[in-house]
Amino acid sequence: MMKKLFLWILMGCLLLPICASAETIAQQINAPSVYQAEYYSNTGKSAVLVDAVVYVPDVESFHTYAVTGRDFSLQEAKSIALAAAPETEWLTDWHNAEETENRNEFSCWESEKHGEYGYRLRFEWLPQHDGSEDYYPYKYGHYEGSVDIDHSFKKTVFGARRTFSRLEYEYCQIKDDGIFYKARTPYLESAGQTPAAGAKLSGQSLTWGEAEQMAKDFAAQAAPGFSLVWRGQAAGEGTSRKAYAFCFTQVVNGVPITYAVTAGQGDEADEQHYTSPPKDETLTCVIHQDRIVSVVWDNPWEIGIMLQENVELLPFDQIMSIFGTICPLSIQNMENEYKAVGGSGNRWEITEIRLGYMPVLRKDNSGLWELRPVWDFIGIRSFAKEYYDWPGNCALTIDAIDGTVIDRSYGY
Repeated sequence: MMKKLFLWILMGCLLLPICASAETIAQQINAPSVYQAEYYSNTGKSAVLVDAVVYVPDVESFHTYAVTGRDFSLQEAKSIALAAAPETEWLTDWHNAEETENRNEFSCWESEKHGEYGYRLRFEWLPQHDGSEDYYPYKYGHYEGSVDIDHSFKKTVFGARRTFSRLEYEYCQIKDDGIFYKARTPYLESAGQTPAAGAKLSGQSLTWGEAEQMAKDFAAQAAPGFSLVWRGQAAGEGTSRKAYAFCFTQVVNGVPITYAVTAGQGDEADEQHYTSPPKDETLTCVIHQDRIVSVVWDNPWEIGIMLQENVELLPFDQIMSIFGTICPLSIQNMENEYKAVGGSGNRWEITEIRLGYMPVLRKDNSGLWELRPVWDFIGIRSFAKEYYDWPGNCALTIDAIDGTVIDRSYGY
Protein backbone atom coordinates (compact mmCIF):
# COMPACT_ATOMS: atom_id res chain seq x y z
CA MET A 1 0.00 0.00 0.00
CA MET A 2 2.85 2.37 0.88
CA LYS A 3 4.56 1.61 -2.46
CA LYS A 4 1.38 2.51 -4.38
CA LEU A 5 0.98 5.74 -2.37
CA PHE A 6 4.61 6.70 -3.06
CA LEU A 7 4.11 5.97 -6.77
CA TRP A 8 1.06 8.24 -6.96
CA ILE A 9 2.90 11.04 -5.15
CA LEU A 10 5.89 10.65 -7.48
CA MET A 11 3.68 10.74 -10.58
CA GLY A 12 1.92 13.84 -9.28
CA CYS A 13 5.22 15.62 -8.77
CA LEU A 14 6.35 14.74 -12.27
CA LEU A 15 3.09 15.98 -13.77
CA LEU A 16 3.08 19.34 -11.98
CA PRO A 17 5.62 21.10 -14.24
CA ILE A 18 3.85 19.72 -17.30
CA CYS A 19 0.50 21.08 -16.17
CA ALA A 20 2.01 24.47 -15.31
CA SER A 21 3.71 24.79 -18.69
CA ALA A 22 0.48 23.77 -20.43
CA GLU A 23 -1.27 26.95 -19.30
CA THR A 24 -2.31 29.18 -22.16
CA ILE A 25 -1.02 32.74 -22.38
CA ALA A 26 -4.45 34.02 -21.32
CA GLN A 27 -4.23 31.94 -18.15
CA GLN A 28 -0.63 32.93 -17.46
CA ILE A 29 -1.37 36.67 -17.56
CA ASN A 30 -4.94 36.45 -16.18
CA ALA A 31 -6.55 37.99 -19.25
CA PRO A 32 -10.38 38.04 -19.24
CA SER A 33 -12.53 37.43 -22.30
CA VAL A 34 -14.19 40.85 -21.99
CA TYR A 35 -13.15 44.03 -20.20
CA GLN A 36 -15.08 47.15 -19.17
CA ALA A 37 -13.72 50.36 -17.70
CA GLU A 38 -13.88 54.17 -17.96
CA TYR A 39 -10.95 56.57 -17.87
CA TYR A 40 -11.07 60.38 -17.90
CA SER A 41 -8.64 63.25 -18.24
CA ASN A 42 -8.08 65.33 -15.11
CA THR A 43 -10.42 67.99 -16.55
CA GLY A 44 -13.17 65.48 -17.26
CA LYS A 45 -13.47 66.73 -20.85
CA SER A 46 -11.81 63.70 -22.46
CA ALA A 47 -12.97 60.14 -21.96
CA VAL A 48 -11.78 56.65 -22.83
CA LEU A 49 -14.66 54.18 -22.58
CA VAL A 50 -13.75 50.50 -22.72
CA ASP A 51 -16.35 47.85 -23.48
CA ALA A 52 -14.17 45.39 -25.33
CA VAL A 53 -13.69 41.81 -26.34
CA VAL A 54 -10.19 40.66 -25.36
CA TYR A 55 -8.48 38.61 -28.07
CA VAL A 56 -5.58 36.45 -26.87
CA PRO A 57 -4.06 33.78 -29.17
CA ASP A 58 -4.66 30.24 -27.95
CA VAL A 59 -0.96 29.47 -27.49
CA GLU A 60 1.23 28.54 -24.53
CA SER A 61 4.26 30.73 -25.32
CA PHE A 62 5.51 33.70 -27.32
CA HIS A 63 8.86 34.02 -29.06
CA THR A 64 10.35 37.03 -30.84
CA TYR A 65 11.84 37.01 -34.33
CA ALA A 66 13.98 39.10 -36.63
CA VAL A 67 11.84 40.63 -39.38
CA THR A 68 12.78 42.32 -42.66
CA GLY A 69 10.95 43.41 -45.77
CA ARG A 70 11.10 41.11 -48.77
CA ASP A 71 10.54 41.52 -52.47
CA PHE A 72 8.15 39.60 -54.71
CA SER A 73 9.47 37.12 -57.20
CA LEU A 74 8.22 36.45 -60.72
CA GLN A 75 6.90 33.07 -59.62
CA GLU A 76 4.87 34.69 -56.83
CA ALA A 77 3.26 37.01 -59.38
CA LYS A 78 2.26 34.06 -61.54
CA SER A 79 1.01 32.13 -58.51
CA ILE A 80 -1.23 35.01 -57.45
CA ALA A 81 -2.79 35.27 -60.89
CA LEU A 82 -3.33 31.54 -61.20
CA ALA A 83 -4.84 31.28 -57.71
CA ALA A 84 -7.19 34.19 -58.44
CA ALA A 85 -8.12 32.97 -61.93
CA PRO A 86 -7.44 29.21 -62.03
CA GLU A 87 -9.06 28.78 -65.45
CA THR A 88 -6.40 30.90 -67.20
CA GLU A 89 -3.76 29.07 -69.20
CA TRP A 90 -1.09 31.69 -69.66
CA LEU A 91 1.57 30.36 -67.30
CA THR A 92 3.70 29.13 -70.20
CA ASP A 93 2.80 32.00 -72.54
CA TRP A 94 4.96 34.77 -71.05
CA HIS A 95 6.71 36.91 -73.65
CA ASN A 96 8.76 40.06 -73.47
CA ALA A 97 6.83 42.91 -75.09
CA GLU A 98 9.95 44.26 -76.82
CA GLU A 99 10.52 40.91 -78.54
CA THR A 100 6.94 40.57 -79.75
CA GLU A 101 5.95 42.27 -83.01
CA ASN A 102 2.25 41.68 -82.49
CA ARG A 103 1.32 41.30 -78.83
CA ASN A 104 -2.19 40.21 -79.82
CA GLU A 105 -0.79 36.89 -80.95
CA PHE A 106 -0.03 35.94 -77.36
CA SER A 107 -2.08 35.67 -74.25
CA CYS A 108 0.47 37.48 -72.10
CA TRP A 109 3.25 40.02 -72.36
CA GLU A 110 5.63 41.60 -69.89
CA SER A 111 7.48 44.88 -69.48
CA GLU A 112 10.19 45.87 -67.06
CA LYS A 113 11.33 49.20 -65.65
CA HIS A 114 14.30 49.87 -63.37
CA GLY A 115 15.25 53.10 -61.67
CA GLU A 116 17.57 54.36 -58.99
CA TYR A 117 14.81 54.31 -56.41
CA GLY A 118 12.61 51.51 -57.62
CA TYR A 119 11.86 48.55 -59.77
CA ARG A 120 8.65 47.65 -61.54
CA LEU A 121 7.66 44.55 -63.45
CA ARG A 122 4.31 44.41 -65.27
CA PHE A 123 2.55 41.48 -66.92
CA GLU A 124 -0.63 41.66 -68.94
CA TRP A 125 -2.75 39.05 -70.63
CA LEU A 126 -5.41 39.41 -73.28
CA PRO A 127 -7.65 37.03 -75.22
CA GLN A 128 -5.93 35.04 -77.94
CA HIS A 129 -6.26 36.55 -81.39
CA ASP A 130 -9.60 35.34 -82.82
CA GLY A 131 -8.33 35.33 -86.42
CA SER A 132 -10.43 38.26 -87.66
CA GLU A 133 -8.85 41.21 -89.40
CA ASP A 134 -10.57 43.77 -87.19
CA TYR A 135 -9.72 42.05 -83.90
CA TYR A 136 -9.02 44.54 -81.13
CA PRO A 137 -8.23 43.27 -77.62
CA TYR A 138 -9.89 46.12 -75.77
CA LYS A 139 -13.20 45.75 -77.58
CA TYR A 140 -16.17 45.68 -75.21
CA GLY A 141 -16.83 42.20 -73.91
CA HIS A 142 -13.21 41.04 -73.96
CA TYR A 143 -11.46 40.18 -70.73
CA GLU A 144 -8.07 41.57 -69.81
CA GLY A 145 -5.84 41.39 -66.78
CA SER A 146 -2.49 42.39 -65.36
CA VAL A 147 -0.04 41.80 -62.56
CA ASP A 148 2.20 44.63 -61.32
CA ILE A 149 5.20 44.14 -59.04
CA ASP A 150 6.44 47.42 -57.57
CA HIS A 151 9.48 47.78 -55.28
CA SER A 152 10.26 51.33 -54.14
CA PHE A 153 13.39 52.65 -52.45
CA LYS A 154 14.28 55.97 -50.92
CA LYS A 155 17.54 57.64 -49.93
CA THR A 156 17.70 58.81 -46.32
CA VAL A 157 20.40 59.79 -43.86
CA PHE A 158 20.60 56.05 -43.12
CA GLY A 159 21.27 55.26 -46.78
CA ALA A 160 19.00 53.77 -49.43
CA ARG A 161 16.19 51.67 -47.99
CA ARG A 162 13.09 49.95 -49.25
CA THR A 163 9.94 51.90 -48.48
CA PHE A 164 7.44 49.33 -49.72
CA SER A 165 6.77 46.45 -52.06
CA ARG A 166 3.43 45.77 -53.68
CA LEU A 167 1.94 43.14 -55.91
CA GLU A 168 -1.27 44.13 -57.69
CA TYR A 169 -3.47 41.75 -59.65
CA GLU A 170 -6.36 43.09 -61.74
CA TYR A 171 -8.90 41.30 -63.90
CA CYS A 172 -11.89 42.95 -65.48
CA GLN A 173 -14.35 42.77 -68.34
CA ILE A 174 -14.52 45.94 -70.38
CA LYS A 175 -18.14 47.06 -70.46
CA ASP A 176 -20.11 50.16 -71.27
CA ASP A 177 -20.66 50.95 -67.59
CA GLY A 178 -16.92 50.82 -66.92
CA ILE A 179 -17.15 48.82 -63.70
CA PHE A 180 -13.73 48.42 -62.16
CA TYR A 181 -12.88 47.60 -58.56
CA LYS A 182 -9.77 48.35 -56.53
CA ALA A 183 -8.83 46.35 -53.44
CA ARG A 184 -9.22 49.30 -51.13
CA THR A 185 -11.90 51.02 -49.00
CA PRO A 186 -14.68 51.94 -48.22
CA TYR A 187 -15.02 49.38 -45.47
CA LEU A 188 -18.14 47.79 -44.10
CA GLU A 189 -16.84 46.02 -41.03
CA SER A 190 -16.01 48.26 -38.09
CA ALA A 191 -16.12 47.98 -34.33
CA GLY A 192 -16.56 44.21 -34.56
CA GLN A 193 -19.59 44.25 -36.86
CA THR A 194 -19.81 41.25 -39.20
CA PRO A 195 -22.33 40.95 -42.06
CA ALA A 196 -24.66 37.94 -42.02
CA ALA A 197 -23.30 35.05 -44.11
CA GLY A 198 -26.55 34.73 -46.06
CA ALA A 199 -26.87 38.44 -46.86
CA LYS A 200 -25.96 39.87 -50.28
CA LEU A 201 -24.66 43.17 -51.54
CA SER A 202 -27.01 44.79 -54.04
CA GLY A 203 -26.29 43.62 -57.58
CA GLN A 204 -23.99 40.76 -56.51
CA SER A 205 -24.66 37.10 -57.25
CA LEU A 206 -22.80 35.64 -54.24
CA THR A 207 -23.71 35.97 -50.59
CA TRP A 208 -21.24 37.29 -48.01
CA GLY A 209 -20.58 33.71 -46.87
CA GLU A 210 -19.95 32.41 -50.39
CA ALA A 211 -17.67 35.31 -51.25
CA GLU A 212 -15.75 34.89 -48.00
CA GLN A 213 -15.18 31.20 -48.68
CA MET A 214 -13.87 32.04 -52.17
CA ALA A 215 -11.50 34.60 -50.64
CA LYS A 216 -10.28 32.11 -48.03
CA ASP A 217 -9.69 29.44 -50.68
CA PHE A 218 -7.63 31.95 -52.64
CA ALA A 219 -5.60 33.02 -49.59
CA ALA A 220 -4.89 29.38 -48.69
CA GLN A 221 -3.20 28.98 -52.08
CA ALA A 222 -1.59 32.41 -52.43
CA ALA A 223 -0.46 32.95 -48.82
CA PRO A 224 -0.71 29.83 -46.62
CA GLY A 225 -0.91 30.71 -42.95
CA PHE A 226 -2.64 34.06 -43.41
CA SER A 227 -5.89 34.76 -41.56
CA LEU A 228 -8.89 36.99 -42.31
CA VAL A 229 -8.91 40.27 -40.37
CA TRP A 230 -11.74 42.28 -41.94
CA ARG A 231 -14.55 42.14 -44.48
CA GLY A 232 -15.54 45.21 -46.43
CA GLN A 233 -16.84 46.79 -49.62
CA ALA A 234 -14.97 48.01 -52.66
CA ALA A 235 -16.44 50.77 -54.78
CA GLY A 236 -16.89 50.28 -58.53
CA GLU A 237 -15.47 52.93 -60.83
CA GLY A 238 -18.24 54.57 -62.83
CA THR A 239 -21.00 52.87 -60.86
CA SER A 240 -22.54 52.95 -57.40
CA ARG A 241 -22.43 49.15 -57.17
CA LYS A 242 -20.22 47.68 -54.43
CA ALA A 243 -18.21 44.46 -54.50
CA TYR A 244 -16.95 42.24 -51.68
CA ALA A 245 -13.52 42.91 -50.16
CA PHE A 246 -11.55 40.73 -47.73
CA CYS A 247 -8.24 41.47 -45.99
CA PHE A 248 -5.76 38.90 -44.60
CA THR A 249 -2.60 39.15 -42.48
CA GLN A 250 0.16 36.74 -41.59
CA VAL A 251 0.09 34.33 -38.62
CA VAL A 252 3.34 33.25 -36.94
CA ASN A 253 3.21 30.10 -34.80
CA GLY A 254 -0.47 30.59 -34.07
CA VAL A 255 -0.13 34.32 -33.33
CA PRO A 256 -1.54 36.83 -35.85
CA ILE A 257 0.31 39.98 -36.78
CA THR A 258 -2.27 42.55 -35.76
CA TYR A 259 -3.75 44.80 -38.41
CA ALA A 260 -3.78 48.22 -36.74
CA VAL A 261 -3.55 51.76 -38.04
CA THR A 262 -3.12 55.13 -36.36
CA ALA A 263 -3.79 58.65 -37.57
CA GLY A 264 -0.10 59.45 -38.02
CA GLN A 265 0.95 56.26 -39.78
CA GLY A 266 2.32 56.74 -43.27
CA ASP A 267 3.23 60.42 -42.81
CA GLU A 268 6.28 61.06 -45.00
CA ALA A 269 6.95 64.62 -43.89
CA ASP A 270 9.89 63.59 -41.71
CA GLU A 271 10.50 60.21 -43.31
CA GLN A 272 14.00 60.95 -44.55
CA HIS A 273 15.25 61.66 -41.04
CA TYR A 274 14.43 58.32 -39.46
CA THR A 275 14.24 54.65 -40.28
CA SER A 276 10.54 53.95 -40.78
CA PRO A 277 9.11 50.64 -39.54
CA PRO A 278 7.94 47.87 -41.85
CA LYS A 279 4.41 48.92 -42.79
CA ASP A 280 1.40 46.67 -42.29
CA GLU A 281 1.56 43.56 -44.47
CA THR A 282 -1.89 42.91 -45.92
CA LEU A 283 -3.37 40.69 -48.61
CA THR A 284 -6.66 42.14 -49.87
CA CYS A 285 -8.89 40.67 -52.57
CA VAL A 286 -12.09 41.95 -54.19
CA ILE A 287 -14.81 39.61 -55.48
CA HIS A 288 -17.32 40.78 -58.08
CA GLN A 289 -20.06 38.38 -59.20
CA ASP A 290 -18.42 34.95 -59.19
CA ARG A 291 -14.72 35.77 -59.53
CA ILE A 292 -11.78 37.60 -57.94
CA VAL A 293 -11.22 40.82 -59.88
CA SER A 294 -8.55 42.54 -57.80
CA VAL A 295 -5.78 41.56 -55.40
CA VAL A 296 -3.29 43.79 -53.59
CA TRP A 297 -0.47 42.32 -51.49
CA ASP A 298 1.23 45.18 -49.66
CA ASN A 299 4.53 45.27 -47.77
CA PRO A 300 5.47 41.57 -47.51
CA TRP A 301 7.62 40.59 -44.53
CA GLU A 302 10.31 37.98 -44.16
CA ILE A 303 10.25 36.33 -40.73
CA GLY A 304 13.84 35.51 -39.78
CA ILE A 305 15.65 33.81 -36.91
CA MET A 306 14.24 33.50 -33.41
CA LEU A 307 15.72 36.22 -31.18
CA GLN A 308 14.08 35.40 -27.83
CA GLU A 309 12.40 32.17 -26.78
CA ASN A 310 9.47 31.86 -24.36
CA VAL A 311 9.37 35.52 -23.37
CA GLU A 312 7.54 36.45 -20.17
CA LEU A 313 4.57 38.79 -20.63
CA LEU A 314 3.33 41.38 -18.17
CA PRO A 315 0.07 40.59 -16.31
CA PHE A 316 -3.05 41.90 -18.01
CA ASP A 317 -4.01 44.20 -15.12
CA GLN A 318 -0.60 45.89 -15.36
CA ILE A 319 -1.12 46.51 -19.07
CA MET A 320 -4.54 48.05 -18.34
CA SER A 321 -3.00 50.29 -15.67
CA ILE A 322 -0.58 51.66 -18.25
CA PHE A 323 -3.38 52.09 -20.79
CA GLY A 324 -5.67 53.87 -18.31
CA THR A 325 -2.93 56.35 -17.45
CA ILE A 326 -1.64 57.10 -20.95
CA CYS A 327 -4.67 56.93 -23.27
CA PRO A 328 -6.62 59.90 -21.80
CA LEU A 329 -3.41 61.96 -21.94
CA SER A 330 -2.95 61.08 -25.61
CA ILE A 331 -6.15 62.96 -26.59
CA GLN A 332 -6.29 65.60 -23.87
CA ASN A 333 -4.50 68.19 -26.00
CA MET A 334 -7.56 68.34 -28.29
CA GLU A 335 -10.27 68.63 -25.67
CA ASN A 336 -10.53 72.42 -25.77
CA GLU A 337 -11.41 72.27 -29.46
CA TYR A 338 -14.45 70.09 -28.79
CA LYS A 339 -17.35 70.19 -26.41
CA ALA A 340 -17.22 68.36 -23.09
CA VAL A 341 -17.80 64.63 -22.82
CA GLY A 342 -21.41 63.61 -23.33
CA GLY A 343 -22.95 62.76 -26.66
CA SER A 344 -20.16 63.03 -29.21
CA GLY A 345 -17.30 64.54 -27.22
CA ASN A 346 -13.54 64.11 -27.31
CA ARG A 347 -13.17 60.40 -26.61
CA TRP A 348 -12.16 56.89 -27.56
CA GLU A 349 -14.59 53.98 -27.39
CA ILE A 350 -12.49 50.81 -27.23
CA THR A 351 -14.27 47.76 -28.66
CA GLU A 352 -11.34 45.33 -29.13
CA ILE A 353 -8.20 44.60 -27.11
CA ARG A 354 -5.83 42.40 -29.11
CA LEU A 355 -2.61 40.61 -28.22
CA GLY A 356 -0.58 39.94 -31.36
CA TYR A 357 2.69 40.59 -33.13
CA MET A 358 4.20 43.83 -34.44
CA PRO A 359 7.66 44.72 -35.81
CA VAL A 360 9.36 46.91 -33.18
CA LEU A 361 12.71 48.68 -33.51
CA ARG A 362 15.41 46.70 -31.73
CA LYS A 363 16.91 48.58 -28.81
CA ASP A 364 20.30 46.93 -29.29
CA ASN A 365 20.58 47.71 -33.01
CA SER A 366 19.03 50.78 -34.64
CA GLY A 367 17.61 50.00 -38.05
CA LEU A 368 16.82 46.35 -37.33
CA TRP A 369 13.36 45.12 -36.41
CA GLU A 370 12.06 42.51 -33.99
CA LEU A 371 8.64 40.86 -34.20
CA ARG A 372 7.38 41.30 -30.63
CA PRO A 373 4.08 40.69 -28.81
CA VAL A 374 2.06 43.87 -28.31
CA TRP A 375 -1.36 44.89 -27.06
CA ASP A 376 -3.49 46.98 -29.44
CA PHE A 377 -6.53 48.92 -28.26
CA ILE A 378 -8.92 49.30 -31.19
CA GLY A 379 -12.16 51.21 -31.47
CA ILE A 380 -13.95 54.42 -32.43
CA ARG A 381 -12.41 57.88 -32.17
CA SER A 382 -15.10 60.50 -31.58
CA PHE A 383 -15.06 64.27 -31.92
CA ALA A 384 -17.82 66.84 -31.64
CA LYS A 385 -19.19 66.38 -35.16
CA GLU A 386 -17.39 63.35 -36.58
CA TYR A 387 -16.00 59.94 -35.72
CA TYR A 388 -13.69 57.31 -37.20
CA ASP A 389 -14.47 53.59 -36.96
CA TRP A 390 -12.41 51.98 -39.71
CA PRO A 391 -11.03 48.49 -39.07
CA GLY A 392 -7.85 48.47 -37.02
CA ASN A 393 -8.35 52.06 -35.75
CA CYS A 394 -5.86 51.90 -32.89
CA ALA A 395 -5.85 54.20 -29.85
CA LEU A 396 -2.69 52.84 -28.22
CA THR A 397 -0.12 50.08 -28.66
CA ILE A 398 1.74 48.69 -25.63
CA ASP A 399 4.68 46.28 -25.67
CA ALA A 400 3.48 43.12 -23.90
CA ILE A 401 6.96 42.28 -22.57
CA ASP A 402 8.14 45.54 -20.96
CA GLY A 403 5.07 47.82 -21.03
CA THR A 404 6.57 50.42 -23.38
CA VAL A 405 4.03 52.54 -25.26
CA ILE A 406 4.84 52.22 -28.97
CA ASP A 407 4.19 54.80 -31.66
CA ARG A 408 3.13 52.79 -34.71
CA SER A 409 4.27 55.59 -37.02
CA TYR A 410 7.86 55.08 -35.90
CA GLY A 411 7.88 51.50 -34.62
CA TYR A 412 9.24 52.18 -31.13
